Amino acid sequence: TFWWVIIHYDLYMHWGDIEYLSEQRDYMIDVANKMFHIIDADFKLDNIDGLFVDWSSRGQDCEIEGVKSIACIALKYLKQMLEIMDEVECSAKCKVYYDFLKNKKVDDELELNNRIAALTVLAQRSSQKSVDKTLSTTENEMSCFMGFYILKALSKMGNNSRALHIIRNYWGAMLNLGATTFWEEFNMKWAKNAARIDEIVHDGKDDIHGDFGEHCYKQYRLSLCHGWASGPTSFLSENIAGIEILEPGCKKIKICPDLAGLEWVNIDFPTPYGIVRIECRCVDDKTNTNVTAPDGVEIVY
Repeated sequence: TFWWVIIHYDLYMHWGDIEYLSEQRDYMIDVANKMFHIIDADFKLDNIDGLFVDWSSRGQDCEIEGVKSIACIALKYLKQMLEIMDEVECSAKCKVYYDFLKNKKVDDELELNNRIAALTVLAQRSSQKSVDKTLSTTENEMSCFMGFYILKALSKMGNNSRALHIIRNYWGAMLNLGATTFWEEFNMKWAKNAARIDEIVHDGKDDIHGDFGEHCYKQYRLSLCHGWASGPTSFLSENIAGIEILEPGCKKIKICPDLAGLEWVNIDFPTPYGIVRIECRCVDDKTNTNVTAPDGVEIVY
């Protein structure tokens, strides 16, 4: 449900559909009140059947800090959406609980995995230990879904070059195995002796689809076309091309590229008014940016 809130904020900022957003008003208020109740109980309610971030963190002691961090991010956006819909009282209450969670930093003694550490960075709840854990992430510790938030956290800390290195090696390994879509899950160890996905598996080679998978998606239950794993596409637009939507419906967009060692970047970014095209080239250590935007979209730098 916390992810649902976050996604609806992104959806509204991109398309600016206030009519659709208003249809979610009553449910968002219910969600807000439920969140207040959960936070008041310090996330310890008998009727909550576990607290879940993702399968790679399932059952770990640090998972509660991931849940608190997602809740913190969701409250920030819930406040803004309720304010837009003139739900002033509930919006103000969201801010109170958001400030409470944000200021309740993660315990520096707690051992975090890199996914939970990244969430604490994005929620501004991080300790120095969780910052260091995020910065030390390698492609061998990634997951297809939570990997996106590790990339975002690295960018937030000014380390786009590290994020690109991970994309090249982790998602790049899938490309080397013939991927034309984003896979639900992938582990670098699977690639060592695997045949390409578009080739017949001969004796002595591993089947990248049929031989692997974990948790609820073992072997052929592992999806090879999974939207939740497509984070690099958003990352490249938002953090490398530097696209930031400033006003709902993409009426105002800020462009602040960071090529992080790339020679060039070309991005087509869809808006309700048409495609914004961004071309960036690095010349003599300077980034030259050319933007073509449709009528109705204001570009700022």
